[in-house]
Amino acid sequence: DDLSVGMGRLDGPSANRDDFDDLLEMEAKANEEGRAAGIRDGTKQGIHDGRELGISKGHELGQELGYYSGCAAAWLGQPEAARKGQVS
Repeated sequence: DDLSVGMGRLDGPSANRDDFDDLLEMEAKANEEGRAAGIRDGTKQGIHDGRELGISKGHELGQELGYYSGCAAAWLGQPEAARKGQVS
């Protein structure tokens, strides 16, 4: 009998469902705030990381372009030098 009376209180109009609703709303609010903070911080960090990666990769690309530019200049200059008898 005590069990049914206790269960009756939970199902009645004076149940503490508002407390559960408040907890669920608090959890949802914390999730939303955390997500917003994560997006903000992730965007900021992503811009920084992207800039660092761009500088690094740009430097590597510049080295490659310089190397191939030098090779092309050497290759294009050889026929002229060979005509002048400078290359054997």
